[in-house]
Amino acid sequence: MLLVDIGNSQIKWQESDYFTDAPRSFAYDAESIHFQLDTNLKSCTSIDGGVVIVSVGCEEINRKVEKWFIEQCEAEVQFLSSATKWGTLRNGYDKPETLGVDRWYALVGAASRYTYPFMVCDIGSAVTIDLVDHQGSHLGGFITPGLDMMTHSLNTTAGINIDSLSSKSRSLAIPSNTQTAIKEGCMQSVTALIDSVKRKYASGFDCILTGGHAEVIFDLLESTATVDKNLIFYGILSEIQNR
Repeated sequence: MLLVDIGNSQIKWQESDYFTDAPRSFAYDAESIHFQLDTNLKSCTSIDGGVVIVSVGCEEINRKVEKWFIEQCEAEVQFLSSATKWGTLRNGYDKPETLGVDRWYALVGAASRYTYPFMVCDIGSAVTIDLVDHQGSHLGGFITPGLDMMTHSLNTTAGINIDSLSSKSRSLAIPSNTQTAIKEGCMQSVTALIDSVKRKYASGFDCILTGGHAEVIFDLLESTATVDKNLIFYGILSEIQNR
């Protein structure tokens, strides 16, 4: 079975019987989606167990992806949605279906692998932080622009590239040029938010980082944290296995 996560800017996937250390992925847009699917998923044309998708993409993208899998793989395609509960995990939104399906299945993944209480921080196109208490009740969370969104908003000023965002090569000195100031400012903004939420609302909670820039933020946090790049896929798999 193929497990697929359609995000705002990338499509990621794992095979249900074997997870690689990090999901495989590619960037997409509406115009190039067929070419990108042909290029990146042509090796997945023999899918016996079908395709299960979590998507925050638009309806147009969802239908194009669904059609491609049906036509190219002759696969049954299923889209998951947020639920009121999963096991002892309970959705904290007044209208559970309005909680982002990616956030919900990251929480399901965390509930299947870690002990309550925890906070899940997804460092992707947006940064989302969700808190779950000792009883498995989702307390709600926070959303802010991700690193790429922040830096791209200032791109005309400094010409910074998101690929250059890495904590490995950073200096502890205060930035003395615009490019480094933007890079450090954006990274510190996300890091400060996570550390602040941990101090104010989640003392004693495990902090789990996921998403494309999880490692970048992990290296900067004051809080102790765990990086789990496959959290949403563990959530999808757990949903399938518990039906």
